Amino acid sequence: MKGEIFVAFVDLVEKEYGLEVADAILSHPSLVSRGSYSRTGTYPHAEMVTLVVALSEQTGASAIDLQRAFGRFLFEELARSHFRQTQPFKDTFSLIQAIHGTIHSHVRVLYPDASLPTIHVSSKGADVLTVDYSSERGFGHVCHGLIEGCVAYFAENISIEPQMAGDEPLINEASFQLTRIN
Repeated sequence: MKGEIFVAFVDLVEKEYGLEVADAILSHPSLVSRGSYSRTGTYPHAEMVTLVVALSEQTGASAIDLQRAFGRFLFEELARSHFRQTQPFKDTFSLIQAIHGTIHSHVRVLYPDASLPTIHVSSKGADVLTVDYSSERGFGHVCHGLIEGCVAYFAENISIEPQMAGDEPLINEASFQLTRIN
């Protein structure tokens, strides 16, 4: 995984839980990187799993809730740091529909070695969108949070109905139905 994602996670932990909690999870003995991340580096995705589990242990929050919170935070961070790429989009649906073709293409230019999730989007009329997520990393809950972050970013009234197999912390495949509420 790209370091930009790890840096954002550490930023979230510092802002929401403080430096002591951040130091505690970053000193976890199984982190190959020793908890030191650069935005342009690449790190094993297993380290993110370790960080989420360690944060859950430190805070008592569920790993699922932490992943969703991270997804919301990550969307905000990415929208701010990649404003030129997100600025043309005027609503949640238009941005989400552009993930595979436009946004992931931009990511591949910046990071040719990036391993991206598969996102398939289909619309059912003007007010319903289905997002299918698939990734070997199992961050379906992070995807859920990213979608929530996108809806909040555009300040829209949209319901999100997730469909996931089970309630496990790592979900490789998920589907989300987004419905505009008028």
